[in-house]
Amino acid sequence: MHPRRAVVASLLALAVLAGTLVVPLAEGSVSGPRGAAATVQANTTVDNPCVGRMERAPNGTTVVSIQGIAFDGARYVKRPSLVVGFGPQGGFEYAYNATARGRFWAYDVDPLPSGGLLLTSTEPGVAIAETLDPTTGERTGVQRFARDPNVTSATDIDRLPNGNLLVADATPGSEGLLVYDPRAEETVWNWTFAGDGDFPRAGGGPFPRDWVHVNDVDRVARGQYLVSARNFDTVFVVNRSTDELSLRLGADDAFRTLDTPSNPQLLRTAEGRAAILVADGRNDRVVEYTRTPGAADPSSPGGENWTLTWELVGGGLNEPRDADRLPNGNTLVIDRRGHRVMEVTPAGRVVWEVYAPWQPYDAERVALGDEPGGPAAASFDTNRTVTLSNSAQFDQGQVADCATALLEFAPTREERLLGAFGVNASDSDEEGVTPGAGVRSGLRALAFGGAVVVLAAVGAFYVFRE
Repeated sequence: MHPRRAVVASLLALAVLAGTLVVPLAEGSVSGPRGAAATVQANTTVDNPCVGRMERAPNGTTVVSIQGIAFDGARYVKRPSLVVGFGPQGGFEYAYNATARGRFWAYDVDPLPSGGLLLTSTEPGVAIAETLDPTTGERTGVQRFARDPNVTSATDIDRLPNGNLLVADATPGSEGLLVYDPRAEETVWNWTFAGDGDFPRAGGGPFPRDWVHVNDVDRVARGQYLVSARNFDTVFVVNRSTDELSLRLGADDAFRTLDTPSNPQLLRTAEGRAAILVADGRNDRVVEYTRTPGAADPSSPGGENWTLTWELVGGGLNEPRDADRLPNGNTLVIDRRGHRVMEVTPAGRVVWEVYAPWQPYDAERVALGDEPGGPAAASFDTNRTVTLSNSAQFDQGQVADCATALLEFAPTREERLLGAFGVNASDSDEEGVTPGAGVRSGLRALAFGGAVVVLAAVGAFYVFRE
């Protein structure tokens, strides 16, 4: 191995070691589409510093992915990447420590019809789709995109109805979409931003490392995929049969419409018109536009083809990253740099809220499945613009307490440190260990194990690249 590559591998391992954390834990049963349940450690809501406003208890678990990043001035600090299940009252139900399993970032997480979870993550230089079972705490499948195709970064990987994988490929130089057949082990379709020709190389982010930053893809109909191109301030639908784009909202540097959007959701009005709900990052808001071809004022934010029908502003929103309309008409919002996940009414009132440090990325209500959708804002009996209200609005000190709480919920059996979701409290009794005891030794073991896994992954990556 080249000496410089050896140094890089060591530095990456040390970065993960410095930010390692932990957490299998919980509050009661884990609920999913199958109604499965796992007995896990109790975690009372009263003393949980991650719990914010609680006025409406949802049906079951809210699963949240945490990217694993913190900012110290202009530079970022690596922190643990997690998947956390929050119970109806905000208590921890389970947690998967992706960093301890050698993953660097955690991105999109999707509930599967089977009751499992599909997590998009990365190892150094390799995109990964892994399936997890929260009822057993086991990883049930892993797909690494190390060769043919070599995807170094994927922000979203969805399972299609036929079992194929739809990938938002953020690999520098080949940014786009692809569909991969894991049974045949081959790519069956791909589309690239460079090949489309409608995305100028002079636009986007700092080319070549972050030209497009495609950050989400969803199947919205047979052969039609909704895409978010963050650095081009636009979202659109790609037709797989024709490679043509449709329902395009926004344009490069048209910041009044969208500024670095993330995770759009396609909705339908009662009349069948398309509406797009999207987290409008640097505008610090969540917006919904309804398709009105030629009917809107050309000088309006969406131009003549889109009408702004709902926007959530204020209340300390700080680069929201995900917004999903729920069947009850409320919206599940991730406020990335606000470190919180909120259920918000059409009038902007927070009725359910938890906090999550290190940049929460994606959130889903497990019992509802992956982004079930709900009514479009055209049916809301509210003003077009609403202000976020009723949030607990934790300060940085309270967010730090929340992070500490996550760290303190160490597993009760050290052999389950790497990647366990829930630890059965009776298991600890059988071993003569009190739940919550041995936290420091557990953290030391987890840090060592996570660093070894990452070091091995980085080393293997650079060796195979020779």
